[in-house]
Amino acid sequence: MSITCLFMKTLMYLIKEKKQLIQCLLIIMIFGTLTGIFCYYYQSSQSMLEYSSAFISTLVVPNNQLEFFIGQFVTNMLLVLLIFSQGFSIIGIPIIYLCAFIKGFQIGFSAALFIFTYQLKGILGIIITLIPQVILDCIPIFIISIISIELCILIIHRVNNGNKVNKLLPIVNKKLNALFICIILILIICLIKSVVIVKLMEIFALIQ
Repeated sequence: MSITCLFMKTLMYLIKEKKQLIQCLLIIMIFGTLTGIFCYYYQSSQSMLEYSSAFISTLVVPNNQLEFFIGQFVTNMLLVLLIFSQGFSIIGIPIIYLCAFIKGFQIGFSAALFIFTYQLKGILGIIITLIPQVILDCIPIFIISIISIELCILIIHRVNNGNKVNKLLPIVNKKLNALFICIILILIICLIKSVVIVKLMEIFALIQ
């Protein structure tokens, strides 16, 4: 089975069978986004300067595309592997939701910083640089999160009922397929970000 077919099969499964989980993750991420905006506007300017370096990579045009690619790949892979590992834990679900919340917080914080730094021009920056990055980054996060939550639920159910876990093999295989898809997606997404998104950031920087 080709990578494209595997991706489409997984995507259609998630859209058709896991709508509630998708909605739940979206709600948590939106809540995190609103919290990020709120925290930005209600913290001191000095605090914002300290936090900005840790959260923001969307305002400054990278000097080295290769370093930007590697940095983005490592960051996204660490997050996906963290979520992947929680799928085998009975306490993994709240940690996965926390990851979605933190991602949303970063989005909201970034959006607020755009507005604070560029005023009305910041809205354009959000549209052409931030939103494309958010959409791209969220695809592998949602895929691995939903599959991991599904496995967590099954493990908890079987542990509570004293059932054997050997019937979990199909979902474990599905989870490994999802991880493989996410790794390929992250490579493609980071390549797009290091070329296309960087160009958009350069164009935005030139706009007066």
